[in-house]
Amino acid sequence: MQAIILAAGQGSRLRPLTQEIPKCLVEVGGKSILARTLEALMENGVHDVVFTTGYREEKIRAFVAATYPALRPLYIKNDRYQETNYIYSLWLARAHIIEDVIFAFGDWIYEKTLIKKAVDAPYTGILVSHQFKPPQKDFKARLENGFVKEIANNIDEAHAIGCVSLYKVLLADWQKWMACVDDFIREGKTTSQAEDALNTILHTHMMRPIFFENEGAIEIDDLNDFKRAEYLVTHLT
Repeated sequence: MQAIILAAGQGSRLRPLTQEIPKCLVEVGGKSILARTLEALMENGVHDVVFTTGYREEKIRAFVAATYPALRPLYIKNDRYQETNYIYSLWLARAHIIEDVIFAFGDWIYEKTLIKKAVDAPYTGILVSHQFKPPQKDFKARLENGFVKEIANNIDEAHAIGCVSLYKVLLADWQKWMACVDDFIREGKTTSQAEDALNTILHTHMMRPIFFENEGAIEIDDLNDFKRAEYLVTHLT
């Protein structure tokens, strides 16, 4: 099994914390966001990691080389990170995923048990919970008959369930998703979100929910998120 971690963005809303380092290397509770994810992946047997990089790529390479010699990293640089969204980074990296994959974001802190649930899932899925209440800006999921039918930030509250941007994707489903991503890129939709492409095929019963209960997770977009994350990590296992 592989993992892919999106880590190309500048994190401009987190400055001055990201003045000299990429967002994924910002320390929260004494440990970087990326370190938390990598350690959880390695504890669950995942050592082959594809990083999509951009801003301060050399810092990520140096950190991984110095800290995790057992990791088998592959770096795919998005030179257009300032003008594109992560759909373009995924497009660049799409052919380097050759096994089932854990798809994670470099600006999310995940409780370790969430990553274990993703690794252990025998199907393509996304982490969801009725107890998890993401901010309005974050993605929610819409479920129907045991399948995920939509992932977006504007789903009507009556039909939405909280979700964490952490996926387990079987290789065949990854290839279907990336074919849609390829269509978007060829149409010039480089500022779309990868979930916009995914939503075009979720009617095929491709994705199931991976349920969790009280585990913590948070996306760190700005300094307010950072403050909440500092509180959260004191309660993580």
